[in-house]
Amino acid sequence: MVEKVEWTSKGVKIRLDGEEYLIHTKAFLEFSPGEGEEVDLDALLYRSCYYSALERTENYLSRGLRTKKQLRDYLEKRNFSKCAEEVLEFLEEMGLINDLHYGRSYYEEERHKRGSYAIAERLKNRGLTSSVIAQIYMEEDPEDAARLLLKKYSFWDELDYKEEVKRKNFLLGRGFSYETINKAMILAKNTK
Repeated sequence: MVEKVEWTSKGVKIRLDGEEYLIHTKAFLEFSPGEGEEVDLDALLYRSCYYSALERTENYLSRGLRTKKQLRDYLEKRNFSKCAEEVLEFLEEMGLINDLHYGRSYYEEERHKRGSYAIAERLKNRGLTSSVIAQIYMEEDPEDAARLLLKKYSFWDELDYKEEVKRKNFLLGRGFSYETINKAMILAKNTK
């Protein structure tokens, strides 16, 4: 039975069986328990968790696109694991989480700095599945790779084998394919 209800700036404090609980305002209004009334505490705490998690997630999303995995990790780190799946489902239904859209945006942002292998690996680390990554059309431009080479290396006259391998390894580390690397090397040599 609810013994006391107190409105605060952080939510609604209720006292129930001698213990105090801070309830999200929306959850409290949904249940509207008055003093002296019975309330399903577990359901009330769950809805409070849901609304608090939704609010925190909206703030996190306001800073940029996120994957479903990133949001799940964010919620679990903040002790919202019991209501995380329901929040994520709601955000997906509303179109606020879309891993394919995230992947395409990330690719467009990174494609001039990294090759498709590196981008795909980074997307996997952010929680995108292989099937979602396969739907993203990733094409490497040898000119982008050549620009990276020219930015890093200024000397291009008479490269020995060891130096050429070093420069190719630099692009391999950036995730470019062998075909793109070979074309970029030719472009870079002809530019300088």
